[in-house]
Amino acid sequence: MKQLFLLVALIKFNGSACAQNVFSNEVNSTLQSVILDLNNNFRNIKGEQLSQKGSQSEYNSKAIIPGSFSSSITENKRPARSTYIWKTTLYSIKDFNEAKLKFREVFEQINNSIIKGANEKPYILSGKYEEPRRPGSTSIQLSLLPETPEMKSVTVEVSLQHNRDWIITLRVFDKTTR
Repeated sequence: MKQLFLLVALIKFNGSACAQNVFSNEVNSTLQSVILDLNNNFRNIKGEQLSQKGSQSEYNSKAIIPGSFSSSITENKRPARSTYIWKTTLYSIKDFNEAKLKFREVFEQINNSIIKGANEKPYILSGKYEEPRRPGSTSIQLSLLPETPEMKSVTVEVSLQHNRDWIITLRVFDKTTR
């Protein structure tokens, strides 16, 4: 009977978790495609150019998390090496307490995610949660474990920032080029 209750509770929880605005298995698969394309300067997911200001260009992203507001790739051209950042805006929330809950939900969804490319060993996305505080912004950086030469500089950042509303974003970038 106890096992049946746990099974029903698990199915109910899983169904309600998948019904949330943005988060599902598609988040992890989108994040995986973005992470695996970082060393390729996002060539496979870079869409049309949106703007250019000096040495900075912004592009649409073909890798989109369903339900997100926007997804883009920013390229900063530098003499030694250009930098690339993929960014998606997931939520815009007026209430700070609601934003805190969504921020935690986003972190918990991506923390301990398994990232695996074709014929590659799996990596685990890992970070330490930090409770957001008013005023200001909170950012948590996650890295891939185990660290390998080709993936040790990959960083996934979840952030909560206040503008007029509380904005929750995900970014993927190479921390050695920042």
